[in-house]
Amino acid sequence: MITPPGQRAAEEQAWPIRHARPEDRERVLELFQISQSDGMAEPNDAADDLREFADAYLDPESGSRFWVVEDDDGRLVGMVGVRRHSESQAAVRRLHVHPERRMQGIGSLLVREALRFCHDQGYVKIVLETKEDQTAAIALFTRFGFRLNRAKDIAGVKKLEFYIDLYYKPDVTGPNMS
Repeated sequence: MITPPGQRAAEEQAWPIRHARPEDRERVLELFQISQSDGMAEPNDAADDLREFADAYLDPESGSRFWVVEDDDGRLVGMVGVRRHSESQAAVRRLHVHPERRMQGIGSLLVREALRFCHDQGYVKIVLETKEDQTAAIALFTRFGFRLNRAKDIAGVKKLEFYIDLYYKPDVTGPNMS
């Protein structure tokens, strides 16, 4: 099991995670819009991959996948996707946790599931991007072993690109990942 050091597994177990289904599309877009209004997602992001949700993430043969987490009331409180870039590389995308549910282990649960999927698919390099001011997300990614690759300025917003090389950790339960 891929777990960052110090993570409280019991806290995560309270959150059921599942593969997204086509009927989740509207709720996925809603959580994305909440993240935009909360400043966690870019206001000018058209979210084309989420609008074409089934084509982008739900074909099991595509090497891409999407997961969601719901609360007891059936409200979507977390989501993450993996998009295949090549035979050996993928990107973690659309990691969002509802503002009322942050710091409850949902982000860790989602990242762990995404990395497990990437490992199982044979991807060796995983990339992701976040804004420089997303300090909680950056801390989460570094706990999982992601390293800063580069910083870039896009329309006045500083974006950070992170990566992890899974071929350095063939046993995904090993040091820093258990």
